[in-house]
Amino acid sequence: MKAILTSCLCLFSLCLFSQENDFENIVLNQTTSVKDQEETGACWAYAACSFLESELLRMNKGEYDLSEAFLVYYAYLDKALNFFLRQSKANFATGALSHDAIEIINKKGMVPNKFFKGQYLKDGEVNYFEMHDILEASLNSILKIEHPSIDWLKHFEGLLISYLGKAPDQIELNDETITPAYFFESSGLNLQDYISLTSYTHHPYNSKFILEVPDNYSNGEFYNLPLDKLVEVIDTALLNGYTFIWDGDVSEPTFSTHKKGLAMLPKVNKQGKLIFEINIREIEATQELRQIQFQRLKTTDDHLMHCVGTAQSTNGTKFYIMKNSWGTVGPYDGYTYMSEAYLRMKTVSIMLNKKGILKDIKVTVN
Repeated sequence: MKAILTSCLCLFSLCLFSQENDFENIVLNQTTSVKDQEETGACWAYAACSFLESELLRMNKGEYDLSEAFLVYYAYLDKALNFFLRQSKANFATGALSHDAIEIINKKGMVPNKFFKGQYLKDGEVNYFEMHDILEASLNSILKIEHPSIDWLKHFEGLLISYLGKAPDQIELNDETITPAYFFESSGLNLQDYISLTSYTHHPYNSKFILEVPDNYSNGEFYNLPLDKLVEVIDTALLNGYTFIWDGDVSEPTFSTHKKGLAMLPKVNKQGKLIFEINIREIEATQELRQIQFQRLKTTDDHLMHCVGTAQSTNGTKFYIMKNSWGTVGPYDGYTYMSEAYLRMKTVSIMLNKKGILKDIKVTVN
């Protein structure tokens, strides 16, 4: 497989992919190994950690394996307080978005995975769904009390600790005792560099709005761009050696990491059949059709992944290389090749480093 790298050689080479003649990699930025979120519902944390690990590689800070469970732990505390104060009129689910990871790191710091794995095992695999059900039931029970104790959140955290363990206040690293906040500060990451973007017509372009999806429990704001501009931003960032977090819909039958390693939007042929293969004609993904799908709930906020590059198929179709968090499965060892048509239609939002685009594209971002 031929690959043209716009930055250093990645530590986890896509040359390991089994079907070597399917694609030519055009841009392939640095990343770490594929992880498996198992039964956690924490794709947002896995995508965010993978993205930040790539940021550290790009900055020549070394290779890290960051703790997803650390983010999950503090997200549950945030979501619990939000759910309680809104008297259950809020979303309390396993999901969150990339800006939630950034906000948690800003408040609490971060740690390498070896210091907090938070792996509650059920039937031999990491599983957070029982934990989630217990936590949700406890919140609903507390809300039935007329005037709950001021310590209710401490008791809620006790349940969380019984499953994940206590998130560390200190870690021992390189013969030093440091806090998660210090570990983050010493990493060189600047959280002010990360911006969330989207593209929808029910809000004005070139302005921010609170994206109306269930997992946006924290009411994060997204900068709204025309679809062509959003794709231009994505392509520019990748060419400049930056990666991004992708959030979007994976409910289509033609999204397949395990069997095909592809995400496409093929047209139905004259015989009424849906042929799902690499070199096939696809639906034209327009701004109008994208909006219709979003407002009919055909495009929903399902899953977050980490985009690390671009490729083209043998007939010249453009694809984006998505690092998934479902383990090293499928023909491309856990990666999914997403066509540009799919990206245009099914992207709900992205997060990236604004330094990767501002030199090339004038976007007003506060």
